[in-house]
Amino acid sequence: MGKTPEIESSKPQYHVGAKLLFGSYPYEADGEKKKLEWKILAVEKDRMLIITQDLIECAPYNKDYKAVTWESCTLRKWMNGEFMDVAFDEKEKSRIVSVINSNPDNKTYETKDGRKTEDRVFALSIDEVRQYFKNASYRVAAPTPYVEKAYEGRVYISDKYKVNGRRTGWWWLRSPGIDSHFAANVNYAGIINGLGCLVDNSAGSVRPALWLYL
Repeated sequence: MGKTPEIESSKPQYHVGAKLLFGSYPYEADGEKKKLEWKILAVEKDRMLIITQDLIECAPYNKDYKAVTWESCTLRKWMNGEFMDVAFDEKEKSRIVSVINSNPDNKTYETKDGRKTEDRVFALSIDEVRQYFKNASYRVAAPTPYVEKAYEGRVYISDKYKVNGRRTGWWWLRSPGIDSHFAANVNYAGIINGLGCLVDNSAGSVRPALWLYL
């Protein structure tokens, strides 16, 4: 599946592949906050889909090992709660679109994902990664210096793969893995891991996405 065609927007400076700054979050090794850099994945007439350029946090898909879906996992709760409050002020929050996300089953393993969810911030699904990224090389991402330092010895960072001179990590998707005790991810080489990792695996990174009003 190729990249979704860009729909002409009323603000032509926003286009697929462009970057923008929005919100702020700890970035430096000492925890100093910087403006969050995002990559535009899709543009519609009044809104655009964006994803963080970097892996901005380290967290499990779910804090406890049990069968969960995106609807019930702790990562979803964190993205739409604590992350929102830390990263965005009230004016910025007002630009974030509340969307109804379909949560497709994992077709390879026939794993059911559950009901639709209403989210303002979310992890991409397997289908969305295939839709919005041309290939694996476009999906690789590196943890921020903050993530490297704060989660040293815990967060997975590749010694083999790099992007812009920085070592890459793997990041969670919202889709289920081989069963509901696993969640899918994009690995350090940018390859979709549909089998997934255990939901309580604490070595994975977080790469939030959201729809933003233009």
